[in-house]
Amino acid sequence: MELQELKLTDKEKYMLSQISKVLGIDLPTQEDDFDIIYLRNRGGYVYATSYGFTYSYCTSSLENGPDIDLSDELKFYLKAIGFKIENSYGDNGMDPYGSGYRDTYWNYDFILERTLEYDC
Repeated sequence: MELQELKLTDKEKYMLSQISKVLGIDLPTQEDDFDIIYLRNRGGYVYATSYGFTYSYCTSSLENGPDIDLSDELKFYLKAIGFKIENSYGDNGMDPYGSGYRDTYWNYDFILERTLEYDC
């Protein structure tokens, strides 16, 4: 199923820009800034798609220490304008090329619920 073209309301754009300012992070505020998020079942098959974005933060770093996890604040503010967390995932910090430890990250996929399209 093909997603309809994303059109953000003025309220959504305003709220996203205000949340960005309050939390000090970059959030998408224009239609072109959003990604297509694929929702998968346990077997890895796509069952729905939606517009959204991924929030990532560093959970462990040898040089700088961890970033602040703002996911709870984001969930609180974004829920008011129709977003929800759909996926969360991270990595184990092991370099796939065998050179040892690297920074680890945790990711949250936020979707705009009104754009959710099921592929069934």
